[in-house]
Amino acid sequence: MVTFRVAAGRTAQIPATLQLESQLGSELESKLESLDRRILATVAGGPLGKWPLAAALGQRQASGPLHQSVRTLLARGPLEQTIPDKPNSRLQQYRITPAGSQILEQERK
Repeated sequence: MVTFRVAAGRTAQIPATLQLESQLGSELESKLESLDRRILATVAGGPLGKWPLAAALGQRQASGPLHQSVRTLLARGPLEQTIPDKPNSRLQQYRITPAGSQILEQERK
C-alpha cells in the first residue's frame, strides 16, 4: 500500500495550474486559427509554396505551426495542392479553394 500526502498549502495551487494550462491552450488555439486565416488571405493572392508563404507571413523559415496549419487546411478543404499527385514535390504550391474564399468573405462581413 502506498500513501501520498499533500501539504495543506499545495492543494490551492492545483486549480490555478489547471486554469493556466487551459488559458495557454485557448491562446494557442486562437493563434493557430489566426495563422489559418493569415495563410488563406495570403494564398488568395495566388498559389505559393511553403517557403514563399512563410516569407510572406513574416517568418524566416517554414515552421512547425505553419506545416500543421497547412495540413489542417488541406484536410478541412479551404486549401488545395497544385500538384495533388506529388504531395512531397519541391515544386508543390497551395491555392485557396472556393470554400476557403467563402470563409474569408464571411470574416470580412
